[in-house]
Amino acid sequence: VSLPPQAEKLQHTINKAFPHIEQVDIVGFSLGGRIAMAMCTTMMMNSTQNYCKIRRLHLTGVAAGRSLQGQIAVASWQDLLDHNNIRGFAWSALMSTYSPAFLVENQNKIQSWVQFIVDSNTSEGLHALSIQTQMSDEQDLWHTLQLAKFISTSDGVRRPEGIRLVVGEHDSMSPPTEAQKLQSEFNNNHGQQVDGNDVYVSLGVIENSGHAVPMEQGRLWRQDVLGFLDE
Repeated sequence: VSLPPQAEKLQHTINKAFPHIEQVDIVGFSLGGRIAMAMCTTMMMNSTQNYCKIRRLHLTGVAAGRSLQGQIAVASWQDLLDHNNIRGFAWSALMSTYSPAFLVENQNKIQSWVQFIVDSNTSEGLHALSIQTQMSDEQDLWHTLQLAKFISTSDGVRRPEGIRLVVGEHDSMSPPTEAQKLQSEFNNNHGQQVDGNDVYVSLGVIENSGHAVPMEQGRLWRQDVLGFLDE
């Protein structure tokens, strides 16, 4: 369940579903966004035609690293899953993923959300996912900072023509400050061009939202996605 095989599976799915499409747009949230970055990197590494099939990347809840609160949350998840406490994990994950205001507004639904997580997962599977998708080592090739560096500096391969980062104002896992660091890593390499035009990575902060922007502020998030893809 680590990033490389997930990126490979996503690329295989896209190639099989759209064999005659020259370019695709990818929208990814949280781990899905990191998988999208990994797939983009893999495509560029393995390109034999100096060409990346991804036209645009829209990434939500993806950042240079976790906040201290986010690191503590992940440590608590691993401890709970080590002790096969998937219900405790579900409560902790919901508390870390959503903003306090959203949880208060939907407090009558939380028990059912917890039960859904318990019924849909196993402690072993969640623990493996948590361990194998860690992002603590900034020198790891699959860390978001390294992926951003490769995508923005790789020579001889056509890069995506646009990348958009989106983060919730109250994201306690991957906060705006960490999203800004990732944006800076992308944009530090001035002069990157597609068809003669400079490519800069933009960042949008969605107000009144935690980590789960697509769920908390679905309408604003969809507007942001469509606006970016239609530019």
